[in-house]
Amino acid sequence: MNQDIDEPARNETQEKEDQAPPVRTGSLKPVETKTEEPNCTTSKKQCCEKQKSSWPIRIEAACAVLLVFITGFYTYYARQQAGAAIKAANAAKSAADTATAALHISERAYVSVISDKIDLDKKVVTLDLSNGGRIPSGRVEAVIHEMTVDKLAPFDVSGNAIEHVWKRYYLPYFPANSIPFHIDLPLPAASKVKLEGGLQVVVVAGTITYTDGFPDDPPGQWPVCLSTVWHLIEKRIFLVPCDPEVEIPKMEALDGYPNNEQK
Repeated sequence: MNQDIDEPARNETQEKEDQAPPVRTGSLKPVETKTEEPNCTTSKKQCCEKQKSSWPIRIEAACAVLLVFITGFYTYYARQQAGAAIKAANAAKSAADTATAALHISERAYVSVISDKIDLDKKVVTLDLSNGGRIPSGRVEAVIHEMTVDKLAPFDVSGNAIEHVWKRYYLPYFPANSIPFHIDLPLPAASKVKLEGGLQVVVVAGTITYTDGFPDDPPGQWPVCLSTVWHLIEKRIFLVPCDPEVEIPKMEALDGYPNNEQK
């Protein structure tokens, strides 16, 4: 009997449970357990202990930042120092090169023809060589060509070379500020009458090769080119400069240089 009375109540309870909305598992959120930070106003001991435990981390981070800054500053400073050292080295090298060049210019030997003259009575042309530098030169070699040309008229630019010769002259060295070295060139075919009448021309050309006294310097050359001219007013023969780039090749070909040297 009691069993029959309880059965309707159980059924009613079951119906209510069946009608209740299902509970979604995903909608359930776990309960977060909050850890309370120590309140420095109420728990000074806990707060100080936490701050003390974080100091090593803060110091390590600060040291890392400081190390990066110091490394960058040192790199910048080292680069500036290296640049300054390179500039100083370049300036020193430039100053040394300038001093060496100035020494060469002011002290080196300068061998050249300082005077010339023609003597028609003796039929000779004399060239005076001198060292105008401040130190002795090295070996000096002078190759001089001489040519006498007859012309049909005073203003005739062509002519016939009736005599030509070349000769080499040597000096082992040339002292500075010494007496000139004379080179006498004979003019066997020269005619005073023709020269004064403009019907003959004597040409002297060649090169003087020498070292300037500094062993590492290459030999230098001094070109020589002179031609006779009759001065109508002064009534005398002068030796005037001519173009060595034109006359020297012409005379070398005529003489068969470097063969056929006059002995």
